[in-house]
Amino acid sequence: MDMKHKKLHKWANNDIIPFLNKVKGQKNVKKHYYNFADFSNVDGGEAGVGYGTTYLKSVSNGGGENKILVTLH
Repeated sequence: MDMKHKKLHKWANNDIIPFLNKVKGQKNVKKHYYNFADFSNVDGGEAGVGYGTTYLKSVSNGGGENKILVTLH
């Protein structure tokens, strides 16, 4: 994404999902899209219908095992 971290919405998926839909063409309703964002956010991750994100630098994720648990959750 061509956007500074400070410009992202508090809930970054509000900016990530439109980017994936429009720019990357990821809008097949039969698929689930999941991404790993290399920045922190207010939560360790967020998800909705068809989309999810894990924020790799979020302090609430902790180590590698916690990132896996957040992703699977």
